[in-house]
Amino acid sequence: MTNSLAVVDKLAPQIATKRELRIEAIEQQIIDHKKAITHRFVEVAKLLLEVYENALFAEKGYDSFVEWLRTPEIDLSRSVGYDLIRIAKLIEVGFLPAQGIADIGVSKIRLLLPKIAEAPDDLQEWLYKAEILTWRDLKDEVAGKDTFTYFGQGMLSDLIAEMHQRDELWDSEVTAKVTTI
Repeated sequence: MTNSLAVVDKLAPQIATKRELRIEAIEQQIIDHKKAITHRFVEVAKLLLEVYENALFAEKGYDSFVEWLRTPEIDLSRSVGYDLIRIAKLIEVGFLPAQGIADIGVSKIRLLLPKIAEAPDDLQEWLYKAEILTWRDLKDEVAGKDTFTYFGQGMLSDLIAEMHQRDELWDSEVTAKVTTI
């Protein structure tokens, strides 16, 4: 009996390590799949924009874009359809980076659409918040609720200040490289 306990004690760290490695692998797979889903949503958004801008829904006999969206084959709500069109339009004009959306996720970008329309100059700050906050916390932030509940006094403002410093450093590095060319 004592020998079997010694074996268990000896194997326990190896088992824990395998479990830790497995959860790391699973988490990475989930992250990769979520990014792939987001890429697909961006592609869907671009296709919806094309259908909308060219009124291609009429070719299938539909009187409106919303009517076409609600078909069993497409099955998107009006709000999702129009939000995806807005996202595609922002990508098309170069205002939103497609890669950034993949890193953040469509659901968070949808939350930001009103803020982007309201204050386009604050885009980078909102994208950063979307990157560091959970969807629920971002929703609260967009709604103007106190994020200090989640971060503690001053932590969010410190993170935002750090982001601005990184941007300024990057801008100065790019400017230096451009002026030397």
